Amino acid sequence: MAIVFERSSKQCPLAREYLNLLPQGLHDEHLCYGNQTFIVPGLCNALQGSPIERNDGTYVYIEAISLFGRDCGYGELAVGVRLSAHKAWLESVLLPRPEQQPLVYIDPDRKLSDDCMYTDRTKGTCVAEQDCPAIHARLQNKQQISFCSNSNVVCCPNKAKTVEMMAVENEFNECEERYRHLRTADQDGATHVVELGWQNDRNTTYRCYGYLISTRGVVSSASCLLEKGVLPNIARIGGIHSLDNASIIRIEKVAIYPHYNPTKQQHNIAMIKLESAINPIESVFPTCLWQNLTHSPVEQRVLDFGSALRASIHPMYKCDCEALLNRSFNQFEHICMNPGYRPYSFTTDFQIRYKIKIDVPNHCYSAGSPIVWRKPIDNGLHVEYLVHIYSHGECGPETPRVVNRVAAYMEWFKEVLQ
Repeated sequence: MAIVFERSSKQCPLAREYLNLLPQGLHDEHLCYGNQTFIVPGLCNALQGSPIERNDGTYVYIEAISLFGRDCGYGELAVGVRLSAHKAWLESVLLPRPEQQPLVYIDPDRKLSDDCMYTDRTKGTCVAEQDCPAIHARLQNKQQISFCSNSNVVCCPNKAKTVEMMAVENEFNECEERYRHLRTADQDGATHVVELGWQNDRNTTYRCYGYLISTRGVVSSASCLLEKGVLPNIARIGGIHSLDNASIIRIEKVAIYPHYNPTKQQHNIAMIKLESAINPIESVFPTCLWQNLTHSPVEQRVLDFGSALRASIHPMYKCDCEALLNRSFNQFEHICMNPGYRPYSFTTDFQIRYKIKIDVPNHCYSAGSPIVWRKPIDNGLHVEYLVHIYSHGECGPETPRVVNRVAAYMEWFKEVLQ
């Protein structure tokens, strides 16, 4: 490995034996580069197709791959091919191709007016196709379409059945605009965090954290809330940075997800409904919920308020996770994520050969820790989306972690909070 420097096309005189390879000169896809002039021949050997990397101090990027030239110790310039120039082609080869048509399923056991449900847990009713305008949204999003007995009767997704459920649904869907005026440049995860506590005649203790998803709804982990044997009865809002502006609200209801399995560590999620709604202000207002069931942002952060740890975490391909953990992931509510840490070493050729070893510490996260994505908007502001809830995993820097997909629990959230 050697340090090289980029040259502009006007500062890139090629050696005579390479001129006929580019009769029209360099194009936008080409990267011209060279070494320091005092490097002697033999210290490095540029191989065709080898990566040309760029280090911005935090991440290492592959900028290009070597095309031709002998840049090491000959005082000549070499040429590489920029990967960014072929981004579209690389994506067409590497990324999965979306289905052109939605999956269509006919359930012969369902008939007109029967209840039905999609695999994403969207509940519906079997109605005549012409009476279900909501089905067109699923078609446009290439989501599953289910018919009841025949192609004239469709499983029509239910709208919220009560006024209360409609209010919760609207709050979820309108979050980005509803709280736009409260967002500030220094907003952090503490804006949405809630401390959950146990209060009796003798004392008050806070042992679990939750995340505010509506003015009365807080999501947390089932394992933490059940640990004491008694469910929490109070919530402290806005007290992470300072207790001066904190407020205490009593808890009306604690709901543990019906399929929570502590042995298999599945569905480790709980919902808290507050007795009264919070008053949204700049320091306290609900986060937005990521509602896409099939795709999630690449750059996410896990916010562990119990250990004051905030770290990068990224989605993984299902097949990679299954191979590393030696288990299957057939429930779409659970996915794997990469904690983003990698111990690494490298060798640099610069007359003296040396090697640096970077040791990365282990990081353990608390169950129920929110995993968020920050969507940039105008004027340096961002909208925070709760994408996943941390479930479990070993603490090693290269061990995949298992998380709960928030979008899979949307209907249950609405039912609890109505």
